[in-house]
Amino acid sequence: MKKVNPIQGGHSYKVTGVSELVRNHEAIFLDTLDEITEIRPEDTEFVFDDSERYRKSRLYIEALLRKTPPIDNKLYMGYKGAFDLSEYQLKPAAMALENLRPRVLIADAVGLGKTIEVGILLSELIKRGRGDRILVITMKSMLSQFQQEMWARFTIPLVRLDSVGIQKVRSKIPSNKNPFNYYDRAIISVDTLKNDSQYRTFLEQSHWDAIVIDECHNVANANTQRNRLASLLARTCDSLILTSATPHNGKPQSFAQLINMIEPTAIADEEDYTHEEIEGLFTRRFKKDIEHEVGNQFSERQIHVKSMKATIEEERLFKYVHSLRFNTLDGKRSKQLSIPGLSGIRGTKDTLFKNTLFKAFLSSPAAFLHTVQQRINKLEKRMEEDPQTKEVLSEDLTKLQHAEELVLKITDETFSKFDKFKSLLNELKWNGKKNSPRIILFSERIQTLEFLSEKIREEFNVDENVVRVFHAGLSDIEQQEVVESFGKENAPIRLLLATDVASEGVNLHYYCNHLIHFDIPWSLITLEQRNGRIDRYGQHKTPHIYYLLTKSDDEEIKGDFRILDKLIEKENEAHKNLGDSATIMKLFEPEKEEEYIEKELAEGKSPDEILPSLDDLDMDKMLSEMDQMLNNAETPKSEEYKKGIPYQWMDDYTFMKQSLQVILDEGINQRNQIEFLQDNESIVWFAPDDVKHILTHMPSEAVPKNKEFHLTTNRDSIQKAISEARKSQGKWPDKQLLWEQHPLFSYLIESVIVKYDKNEAPIVQLPTIERNQVIYFMQGVLFNKRAQPVISQWFGIEVGVSPEESRVYTFDELEEKLGISSELYNPGEFEYDVSLLHAEKINAINTAKEYLSKLREQRGKTLMQDITNDLRKLKKWRDKKIDIIEKEEREKSARGTIPKHIAAKLEYERKTVEELYKNRREWINNTMATDERPFLRIAAVFVGK
Repeated sequence: MKKVNPIQGGHSYKVTGVSELVRNHEAIFLDTLDEITEIRPEDTEFVFDDSERYRKSRLYIEALLRKTPPIDNKLYMGYKGAFDLSEYQLKPAAMALENLRPRVLIADAVGLGKTIEVGILLSELIKRGRGDRILVITMKSMLSQFQQEMWARFTIPLVRLDSVGIQKVRSKIPSNKNPFNYYDRAIISVDTLKNDSQYRTFLEQSHWDAIVIDECHNVANANTQRNRLASLLARTCDSLILTSATPHNGKPQSFAQLINMIEPTAIADEEDYTHEEIEGLFTRRFKKDIEHEVGNQFSERQIHVKSMKATIEEERLFKYVHSLRFNTLDGKRSKQLSIPGLSGIRGTKDTLFKNTLFKAFLSSPAAFLHTVQQRINKLEKRMEEDPQTKEVLSEDLTKLQHAEELVLKITDETFSKFDKFKSLLNELKWNGKKNSPRIILFSERIQTLEFLSEKIREEFNVDENVVRVFHAGLSDIEQQEVVESFGKENAPIRLLLATDVASEGVNLHYYCNHLIHFDIPWSLITLEQRNGRIDRYGQHKTPHIYYLLTKSDDEEIKGDFRILDKLIEKENEAHKNLGDSATIMKLFEPEKEEEYIEKELAEGKSPDEILPSLDDLDMDKMLSEMDQMLNNAETPKSEEYKKGIPYQWMDDYTFMKQSLQVILDEGINQRNQIEFLQDNESIVWFAPDDVKHILTHMPSEAVPKNKEFHLTTNRDSIQKAISEARKSQGKWPDKQLLWEQHPLFSYLIESVIVKYDKNEAPIVQLPTIERNQVIYFMQGVLFNKRAQPVISQWFGIEVGVSPEESRVYTFDELEEKLGISSELYNPGEFEYDVSLLHAEKINAINTAKEYLSKLREQRGKTLMQDITNDLRKLKKWRDKKIDIIEKEEREKSARGTIPKHIAAKLEYERKTVEELYKNRREWINNTMATDERPFLRIAAVFVGK
């Protein structure tokens, strides 16, 4: 009960559900309209169970046990998913569950399996009743991949809201209805959300138990549309999971932005904070930190640098580009540049245009031609619009037109890198046929990819299904289709030509261990991300990485090419020794690395000066101040994370089999629709029509044809099915994990529970209990002020002659005494004076209340220090924030009267801090405080003969 308000003629009752069917759901009842009856254990009616071997009672008890949310921070579910477990994967979940709010930033390096770590934590939240509503935000290319991984390994059903999925939802509900209230678990791209203002309104009206923001560095920059969206989402959920391999840009503010989404009262000063302020809120590991755990889940990469001598035509163009000087592009002041019409052409980036041409030609003649023609068109348009610029611009135009003439003389036969690429394909025995190895090729330029696509298809006589192009211009559906196709063994695709949009997050290693850099990005971060597509967790073959480099005989031009050799060398050194290539240049963003290298080269710096050597250096000294602080804040790894034993007396297979057997016995149109396989771990079930509402909230690909579900507890069998599904386009695993988290399993739990009315409890006669002995099997739950269970116990009460003689059995003691996990014999309805059970029931309830009261008292003592520490830390944050505001006020007032807009801003900041402090303090107290009145349930009564 949350609140009772008087209304005309009665009262309104605002309540939050606490039992299994309505947990966490809020509702308002009016006693003028509704008959409101308090459910009290005192009103429990005892009924005989005449089912064979007490199957009905045992299933009912088992269902109630499985609906019990754990209240400690041990792991109960996630580690049982369908994957090869390594202990390091459990750390994010264990860390999040230690916090008052289960929130965490998973900042592991590229290719370490962050998606599985997300699934582990989500499974733990679902088990605790804190994952009923889940929203996943990711890049559009990863929607299908992430959705399938969550389902295949954890049976977490996420409805994919891509452009097609959204249209389906819109066709089902009125346009003004909130689509996020239609599906409880969904996955959507960040671009879809930010591009549609209507979704922001819907999000503001929605509350989620858990939100996942994948590749969260894309939302870290303050005052961007994506950042505002992520900040909004962080306020509309209880649990928040962020993932990123690049969680900061070297500046403390970028990391603080993410941490403040996790915990708004963690960091007071985003520019100056310590490792103590961020401890326990993130985890960051590299391949070198975990490779001793993962065994054959990683393979050592091999690097191949394929050099080729520039042809005469290419050499001629290289020399010409090297000699170019532009009147309007060199950044030098002259009288001509004072002409107003030129102001729109000159700029910082234009001073580097010669490097842009050089990089374009290093990619391909097609990319160079496109770049030159774009510049020519721009100059011609400006000269036409403003004739006074013609005198200055015409000279540059002539130079560009000559460059255009030179590049057009380079044919397919005189394009040396293309010739080397074809030779490499032959070396790898690639002919486009089914037995060809699968290859991914990266290039920065779409024109290069389009050229290669056309020429390779002609050369090898293959169609566009064999050679596919992947770039940001594709729609979300097209991107997902290409990624899925590349991960399917039987798909015809054998060569994927991709821009760097495919270098982030996407798994491309399932049937591919060959990666070619057709051109080299001037960023170590981008190189690392590219290589991480095939050199990652789960790669069982040796990753082969090829770099194609054109070489010039000209001594001056050789120096320009040296930067490419250094980039390859430094990325590989970082991979082996540091684990994070971003620490070399300490710029932490690909764009900044590229701009820095271009600028330094333009100023005449050598590649050795631009990219520092790692030889004979202490690797710890290579770390930036930010990375050193993150290392200090990283909590030590546990040798083994604590795993809890859940309340249950049956294994998953036994419960499901017996529940389905009840359906068969009742003859509910399921004859010949259920098959129990002889391996005692697998079940085939043609799902009936009454689960239709469940299937609509599952991914459509997860619902088998004819609704023929193959369920198994064998994790190895599931993983084989996952591998088998990768062979065919559009196919998902034909076997699904038989465990408590599967939606059909959850359906059976609810079906079993309703076999007894709310106030009924079965009588079970056991041979292990002495004559005339009675034990009441009870559940007791105490809640905090936020209606969350903080004490949840199953126990037995044996009533004595006096209250002092009554005995409380813990769950483990009761299990040992009753032997209920073994097969039981039911003699049928037997003679028993039920009135005796009712007479002793009140004493049992009073004993249970006393027992729970002692547990409540113990919890209060245990938490006292935690509450004090949390409140002290919160006050420290508040005082530091206010000090910063007051310091700014003093600095502004020292210069005179503070401008009104600045004074208003400072006052708003002060009010925000005080409001956040007040709300957070209240939140801590309400979370820690335990309500006095327990929820009590008599689930069964065990009697002797």
